[in-house]
Amino acid sequence: MPSLRQNIRAALQAHLIAVPNAPTRVAYEGKPFEPQTGQPWIEPTLIPNPSRKASCGEDGLYLHEGTLQVGVVYPSGEGTAKAEAMADAITAAFKAGTALVADSVTVRTRYAERVGVAVEDASWIRVQVSIGWFLYATQNG
Repeated sequence: MPSLRQNIRAALQAHLIAVPNAPTRVAYEGKPFEPQTGQPWIEPTLIPNPSRKASCGEDGLYLHEGTLQVGVVYPSGEGTAKAEAMADAITAAFKAGTALVADSVTVRTRYAERVGVAVEDASWIRVQVSIGWFLYATQNG
C-alpha cells in the first residue's frame, strides 16, 4: 500500500505528464536518467514541508503541504521560446484549486508559477516552475 507521500507524488506527477505536449522524457527522483542530446525533458522534485496538526481532538486532521519544483529543460541554441511555452503550459495546468487524486488521496494546488530566469549552458536551457500543493489527512507523515 503506497504511503501518503507516495500518493501525493503520484497525483502531482500524473497530472504533470498529462500536460499537452509535455516532454515524454522525465528525470524522476531516485531513478537513473541520462539526458539525450536534442531531446527536451522535465525534472519534477517533490519538496514537502513538515506536516502539522490543523484541528483539535484525537481524530483531528493534519495539514500536509509543500511544492513540486519542475525543471523544464530544452536544448540550447534555439532561444528560450519552447522552454518558456512549456513552463507556461504547466503553470496553466496547475491552476489554484485543481484537485488531483491518487489512491483516494486528493491533493489540491495553491498556485503554479515560473520562478527565476531561464538558465542556459552550452547544451540546455532550464526554466523552473514551482507548484504549491496541500491536503488535509488524518495521518501524520
